[in-house]
Amino acid sequence: MPNDSTFPPFYPHDSIEEIISDVFMVRGTIRMNALMRITRNMAIVRHESEVTLINPIRLDEAGLDQLTTLGDVTRIFRIGPMHGVDDRFYIDRYGCELWAQETSSTYPEPKPDRLIDASSVLPFPNAKLFTFEGMLRKESALLIEREGGLLLTTDSLQHYGDYRHNNFFSLTSMQSLRASNSEIVFFTVVTKSFKI
Repeated sequence: MPNDSTFPPFYPHDSIEEIISDVFMVRGTIRMNALMRITRNMAIVRHESEVTLINPIRLDEAGLDQLTTLGDVTRIFRIGPMHGVDDRFYIDRYGCELWAQETSSTYPEPKPDRLIDASSVLPFPNAKLFTFEGMLRKESALLIEREGGLLLTTDSLQHYGDYRHNNFFSLTSMQSLRASNSEIVFFTVVTKSFKI
């Protein structure tokens, strides 16, 4: 594995928590620039001994120790093209594959090992991939169909119920985006069960 300094640093994050059986999440942060720190989340799906990281965020050593207790990290599943800053860290550390819709212009390396679309066979059961069509950058959502349903999204559809990792500047910016005619649209997900 290359020297740790060859990768972007980890940023403050919470511990891994199970949100439904064999699906976990980590609430974390990323520093966008000198003034803006925003929340970002990673989902983790365990199926048998395999662990899939969905839009991974780099964890500190305590978080990585907790992650290894879940099983073997076998793949990264990128559902948003602007997420990928930490993919290389996990690929180099665990030798896992990258599954994505296409090569990202934001993070062109590493290239996907497997291209995915709505017809792809997923690496875990009771799940469907939905792809947003007609967008400049391909994006998707992942529906986990158990325990009432869990919809995992990226940038096109967001629900911010926990703002504690966002700093004042990012909170103010998000409010102005919501009020403007920006291309970024924020939706609040209020339903617990979804059908695609």
